[in-house]
Amino acid sequence: MKTTKMTWAGLAFALFLPVLGFAQQVFTLSGKIGRLNAPAKIYISYYLYEKQKMVKDTVTLKDGNFSYRGIQLKQPLSVEMVLSPEGKSLSALMNSSYAIDETLDHMDKLVMYVDNGANRISSADLLANAVIAPSKLELERRLFETFVKTEKQQMDSLNTAWKLSKDVQVLNGLYAAEAAYSKQCVLFAKRNPAKFYALVALNSVFSGADKRSRRIEDAKLQRDALLVKEAYGQLAPALKTKTLAESVKYSLTEVLEKKKANVKAVNFVQHTADGKAVSLNDYRGKYVFVDFWASWCGPCRAENPNVLKAYKLYKGAGLEVLGVSFDDKKEAWLKAVEEDAMPWTQISALKGFENEAAKIYKIQGIPSSLLINPEGEIIAYDLRGLNLEKKLAEVFKK
Repeated sequence: MKTTKMTWAGLAFALFLPVLGFAQQVFTLSGKIGRLNAPAKIYISYYLYEKQKMVKDTVTLKDGNFSYRGIQLKQPLSVEMVLSPEGKSLSALMNSSYAIDETLDHMDKLVMYVDNGANRISSADLLANAVIAPSKLELERRLFETFVKTEKQQMDSLNTAWKLSKDVQVLNGLYAAEAAYSKQCVLFAKRNPAKFYALVALNSVFSGADKRSRRIEDAKLQRDALLVKEAYGQLAPALKTKTLAESVKYSLTEVLEKKKANVKAVNFVQHTADGKAVSLNDYRGKYVFVDFWASWCGPCRAENPNVLKAYKLYKGAGLEVLGVSFDDKKEAWLKAVEEDAMPWTQISALKGFENEAAKIYKIQGIPSSLLINPEGEIIAYDLRGLNLEKKLAEVFKK
């Protein structure tokens, strides 16, 4: 009888092999998109929070097939893929989409969570239509999307209807649908407190119907945030160590602590360009939209036409606008006011972010805004674009 001998070193190495294999496991992306060939390519990007680093890579396609090898992950990672069938640069794709309606909605892209191991997709045509192969994470995603499907479809349908009609009754229906969707997201998290997609569900409460902006920060969101807070407290401890948990906690702090709805606005006084003192309390008895901006702030300047449109539409109904500039150079401030044709009162301390109002309202970035009711209470924060339209339509019922 033949006996096989193994040294202690050999035994230790054999026992270590499974651990070594696990330690080296990384996430991979692969799939097939039609029958595309070079110069077709997919742009892949993701953010590594632990390293505070954005990773951008490119893969080419051969007969529709592609593969990508990533790194070892400590937790699920959100990855964005953008397909360029003709091999155009990512910047060219972005510019083409933006030229249509100033959004990036017209690129063929897919955003998905991945984990260590194989992550495979397939589509006969568009990347956006890709089917994700079953995995533990993908099965969680399907479970969540099925759980909220009815409420999400209703919310999305009413959001589209409101954009087309701008009817206040449709808007009220949309708000009710957002509330129903939020409750369903919270219920999913409560029933699945150890699943990663419980965090996705709770984050979704703050996103709402419109993909281009988060929900309006007002009393309705504050109501739903209280439900999120309760559900978050019931999550498995291991889940609370994830990066996405930090996002939930950040949103809760913003809505429930820093931006409380229906609280009295704190007064401040600053001066117009010709030296006239203007107080926030001067607007008591009126609805006032307080717009914090600066001449050097690109997003602020891009938003000014929306504010001007709202002002013209609702001025007759009682809306006032007060511009508070965070400029530190008077000439630049006044030039921007003239260029953007802003007819409402403009004030500034010409101290940049040392502005008293920035300290009172803890403003760390602009554009930022407050909507204050005639009683002097803040009823919404940071309204921009469609959110500004929605809130003013709700307030003035038109």
